[in-house]
Amino acid sequence: MPLNAGNFDDKFFGPLTWEEKHEWFSGKIKFANDKSVEVKLVPKSTEEMKLFAREAEEIFSMLKQKFGEIYAEMRDEYLKLYNKSWSQVVNGYGEPVGHGEISGEQFDDFISLESIWFESDGSVELFFYDGDELFGGHSIHVWLDDRLNVRRTGLEG
Repeated sequence: MPLNAGNFDDKFFGPLTWEEKHEWFSGKIKFANDKSVEVKLVPKSTEEMKLFAREAEEIFSMLKQKFGEIYAEMRDEYLKLYNKSWSQVVNGYGEPVGHGEISGEQFDDFISLESIWFESDGSVELFFYDGDELFGGHSIHVWLDDRLNVRRTGLEG
């Protein structure tokens, strides 16, 4: 059954707003260091939303435990990519637009978790934003499988 417009007030995720164009519920939740991130819940139907929200809550808890490992894997890949390909980018006047090569700590200062998407198949998608500092306005997209292992990553935007 297709999803219907409406909002969903969840005891864990709080108020979730239906976004008909994308067919998902969205809201905000505190994740790490009391920083709020956007959440998207993409159930197959409104009838399963209560059950799906409980499953997403369990996955959220596991994600918090495994986040350091996931972040370290993403950081290793994208810090190398930045330093190899993006750090020496120049504008049309030959002026540097990047920061030159950066350290892992500097990378961490630029990157923040922007949103978490919970899919009905148990997979999760993470989006990291760099404040338009490293990858020209692109977000780092990390796809996780139902065991929260990194399946693949990419730049989007």
